[in-house]
Amino acid sequence: FNWEKLAGQDPRTNPDIFGNNLAAAEIVDGDTIRLTRGLPIRLIGMDAPDKGQPMFNEAWAFLGELIDDYRVRIEYDRVQNDNYGRLRGYAFVPCPAETKVNCASGEINVNVEMVRAGLARVKTTILWQKPKYEAELKQAEADAKSHRRGVWSQ
Repeated sequence: FNWEKLAGQDPRTNPDIFGNNLAAAEIVDGDTIRLTRGLPIRLIGMDAPDKGQPMFNEAWAFLGELIDDYRVRIEYDRVQNDNYGRLRGYAFVPCPAETKVNCASGEINVNVEMVRAGLARVKTTILWQKPKYEAELKQAEADAKSHRRGVWSQ
């Protein structure tokens, strides 16, 4: 970072911190991505298996499939309080041309789709404010449970 340039500037306007509408540069794990610019982003309202846990590889790969070759729009959370230096937000990608399932707005909420696939659980803790998309996340989790997908298949 150019610290002199950053002084006195609202960090949310700086794309080197809050990247947006960019391609993904890295899938860190099933609930963390890094865009081509900006800090890593923790996808909120959900928790995917950690490295070494069952379904970690599947969650990592599915997240990559969801956002591969798309510009990722991030809706950043109002509260940025991650303990690992990541930003917190919801990721959205355009609907794939071949399907419009779960895509009424023209975009897919990646956080919700990870939960719907059974590759993440809904996570709300006292450290986080109530997730903006809590109803959608809980509905997706109920769907994954009832169809015994991913972490619910075991």
